[in-house]
This record gives sequence, C-alpha cells and structure tokens, in this order.
Amino acid sequence: MAFWGAPFPQPNHAELAVQCALESTKKLDEMQEKWQREDKPVLNCGIGINTGEVLVGNIGVEGMKMDYTVIGDAVNLAARVEKRARHYESRILRTEYTFEVIRKNIDSGGMEGIQFTDLAEVKVKGKKTGVRIYRVSL
Repeated sequence: MAFWGAPFPQPNHAELAVQCALESTKKLDEMQEKWQREDKPVLNCGIGINTGEVLVGNIGVEGMKMDYTVIGDAVNLAARVEKRARHYESRILRTEYTFEVIRKNIDSGGMEGIQFTDLAEVKVKGKKTGVRIYRVSL
C-alpha cells in the first residue's frame, strides 16, 4: 500500500498515485520477462486507486507493533477496487472519486498518454451504493 498527502499536503496526490501505479506495472513487466527467462514463477498484481479522507498516523501498540499508515473507508474502497482488477483484466483501476480530483488535469492535457477507460459501476462490500471504476493504462 502506498499513500500520498501525509505527513505533508500534496495538491497533486492523485496524479502521483496514478504515475506511481503506471511505473510500478512497467517495472513488474520487466521483472516478469526476467523471471520467464530464468524459468521462475511469474507474479502479477492489481492496483486500486481511490481518493478520500483517511486517518493517518502511527497505528498499533507502542513497543509491540506500530506502523505509520492510513485507515478508513477510502482505504477500504481502494482495496475492494483492487480486488476487481483481475475480473476486468486490468492491473490498475481507479474510482470515480480519484477521477473527480484529476479531471481538470486530464481535461487540460496534463496527463497526456494515459488512458482512462470507464468500465462499470460496481457494488463493493461495505457500500450501499455503487461506485464507478475506470481502467488506467498507457
């Protein structure tokens, strides 16, 4: 899991998340080719991107296990969307909430070369209403 906007605000946090996801899958492609050449098992991954308010900080018990992380509904939704990646034969899916944050940048050509394909409105566990998901690709 990766997150942006903490501990310091980042106005372009959604764009950074999309760029990171694309770079991560590009690197994974390179690693998969290497593993195939070496006759090793090939791993794959899915990435879910969502934007929303979260609780951020040191979570856990001091002296036992403590992580600097984020928790909350927006995190849970990203995880639920990530689980849909295989179903839609996509590595990267993002929600309508991230789309709203980056729409202005997309419309102005700031994310040129990146494709956002509207896939569906899906119902996810823990949500009463559906959420639109989009494939992210180059």
